[in-house]
Amino acid sequence: MRLSLDFFTSANSLDDTPYFNPHSDLSFSATHMTEHTFWRMYDRSFVQRLYLTLGAYRQSGFSTYAIGSVRYEHDINFSDTHSLMYGVDVSRHIFDGDAVTGYGFNLVWRLLL
Repeated sequence: MRLSLDFFTSANSLDDTPYFNPHSDLSFSATHMTEHTFWRMYDRSFVQRLYLTLGAYRQSGFSTYAIGSVRYEHDINFSDTHSLMYGVDVSRHIFDGDAVTGYGFNLVWRLLL
């Protein structure tokens, strides 16, 4: 198990941009990661991970809102040079006071030469 803390802040001076550009914002979150190794033999292994993130986000001109995410992934090492990692996640973020739910799927093939 691991616990990580994240703090982020930004300040922007451009107005009327076509993208999300708050005058100032900040967020704080804590992520708890639980890892379980199902099987390991030499350089081969099968590992699952669960990430739970909770935090708060504040944007200038808006209230403070809760943010968070859940991520589940598998990491399969076939050898010391080949591995496959795949995972799914759902997250909640805030843009101009409106909550947005995001969904994701990741697939990564690693090849070390």
